[in-house]
Amino acid sequence: MAVVTQDNPTGKGYRQFTLELDGDFTPTIPVSRGETVFIHITALSSDSVSIYSSVGNGNDVLLDYNGSPATFTTSTALGYTAPGKSGIYVVKSGGSDIVLVTFTK
Repeated sequence: MAVVTQDNPTGKGYRQFTLELDGDFTPTIPVSRGETVFIHITALSSDSVSIYSSVGNGNDVLLDYNGSPATFTTSTALGYTAPGKSGIYVVKSGGSDIVLVTFTK
């Protein structure tokens, strides 16, 4: 369980991360008010990932997606538009899938 490092160090156009272990998570991606981030998650088959929002006060919350918690068990892609200055990150649960997470602004 650890924060993972970025797969593409230059980060030009997108930021990509590989989550392998139970509890691995991406660094928090800063998002300004009104800014949209595209989140692309692939290679999920038996594990799950959850997407969290952070405003830096230690009270991170699981995002809501179409009236349900933003926890996914299959590959998914979605857009997130920040209602205010915040950050988002992805956490993996389970240990058998190697999950690729890409953020694009």
